[in-house]
Amino acid sequence: MNDLAATPSTNADHSPPVAPPRDLARPATIEDRLRPSHWFHLACLLCAVPVFAARFPPMVDLPQHAAQIAALREMLSGHWVFQSLFDVRWLTPYWLGYSAVFLLTPLVGIVLATKLVVAMAVCALPAAAARLRQASGGDPHWDWLLLPLPFGFAYEWGFLNFIVAAPFGFLFLARIVRCGPVTTRRDGVALALWANALFFLHALVLLFFGSVAGLLLLARAGTRRERLARVLPLLSVLPVTLAWLAYTTLYPQDAQGKMPLVSLEMWGLGWRRFAELLPALISQSLSAPVFALPALVALLLPWALGARLAAWPRRLPFLFYVLWMLLAPDYLFRNSFTYNRFNMAGLPLYLLALEAAPGLVLGTLRRRLSSVLVVVLPLSLLLVQVARTVAFQRYEVRGFDKILAKMAPGKRALTFAELPHSRYFDAPVFVHFPAWYQATKAGLVDYSFSNFVVVPVRYKPGVPLISGRRFSQAPREVKRKLLLDKEYDYFVMRAPEDRRRPVFGEDACLVELAGSANQWWLYRRIDDVSACPHSLLPNGSIGGKGTTVP
Repeated sequence: MNDLAATPSTNADHSPPVAPPRDLARPATIEDRLRPSHWFHLACLLCAVPVFAARFPPMVDLPQHAAQIAALREMLSGHWVFQSLFDVRWLTPYWLGYSAVFLLTPLVGIVLATKLVVAMAVCALPAAAARLRQASGGDPHWDWLLLPLPFGFAYEWGFLNFIVAAPFGFLFLARIVRCGPVTTRRDGVALALWANALFFLHALVLLFFGSVAGLLLLARAGTRRERLARVLPLLSVLPVTLAWLAYTTLYPQDAQGKMPLVSLEMWGLGWRRFAELLPALISQSLSAPVFALPALVALLLPWALGARLAAWPRRLPFLFYVLWMLLAPDYLFRNSFTYNRFNMAGLPLYLLALEAAPGLVLGTLRRRLSSVLVVVLPLSLLLVQVARTVAFQRYEVRGFDKILAKMAPGKRALTFAELPHSRYFDAPVFVHFPAWYQATKAGLVDYSFSNFVVVPVRYKPGVPLISGRRFSQAPREVKRKLLLDKEYDYFVMRAPEDRRRPVFGEDACLVELAGSANQWWLYRRIDDVSACPHSLLPNGSIGGKGTTVP
């Protein structure tokens, strides 16, 4: 430290010490100069705005996750009307997001609790990625480019536990980068704890960020034995990982038992991956090539601010990312969208491959223009996300609100999604949207994630698995039996027009239109079927629980 700062100055006549000026009291260290600015941290909070811009965020799987948490609460209460259909399985590596929502729900309700957890996660992602940039010594101006990253593929698909776990992946990499050239015993213990913690946060987060960490450790100078010693702490997670894979492989749920572990047909290779690479870097629409332009600008801005390539070991993670996005499987171990969700890792790993050139003097115009663009570009993309979400709420979600208000609590609903897509987002955000009924009104909605082995609340073996698509394609006798057995109280559809006759056919007399709004249709089962033609009922009876089809 500067001696001037360390020792108070005195006068020759022994007058009282004079404190040094405040800016000399503690000279800024390299760490200080690399730390993200307070303005950037405030800007990270803006990432919460799109989450709260709609009552129900445009996230495909989020309603199912909320329904799982609500079901878990009901199962633990012991008073759920559908209790006998389910088991609770505690062995799952996806508890962080669920636990956070579970604990907040009694305080603020399930919808707000879910949105608060998502909001905290999306705010944490760019901040955590900035910690990686800080650890690698890049320019703090680059941090602003990270702001749009939370709203990519994983966000639109509503991968709650993945979204919550992803920031920890970047913090893990920052810890790896800060490790010295020699891995101490303390470093080894820390890395082993990190790796095992990541497994219980999300197995795919461990797979991707653990692979990047291994590359960084192996690429450092040293003998073969020293390199092996560096990665051994990461391998400590293998026993629990292999045990989990064995369990899920040998004991799949009924819905997954016939699904292959790996499928070349569902690998998803193709030239479209090259076209999606640039928009994916800034978490923008993969179906809109126009977003390739701002992505290209984002890649060039660090160079305009004086960046240069870092040493080759730091370039390996970005190369790994590119190969992952181009060649990694879409479907792996009965899990879909394996590679796609990691698009948000591209830009932070790209910045890891760069470093700020020391002593480089930029022209005034170049410095000012680049500094403005590096802030304006990501904030503009964030504003686009807000505008899309506001339009989603105004023109599409309000119709569902009206349908939901007409549904009595504690009933069972079957959902159909003839129109699964929104006009404003790529992903089919309405596929599971009616599951908000289960989350908010202690009901039960099929299709359900309780069909899968990775969730805590699962259907018991032997419970019939029904979906709207299966119902639509089922023979008339099967449909009639479901209606007469009173298995479902409601049928929720999103369609351009009334589909009661096409879906229920001659049995349409067994349901009534309970409400419709903005392409949402709610049908209610009719208990009094005296209006139906006598020939439609088995043996001429009205039917009821336990009715059989001859």
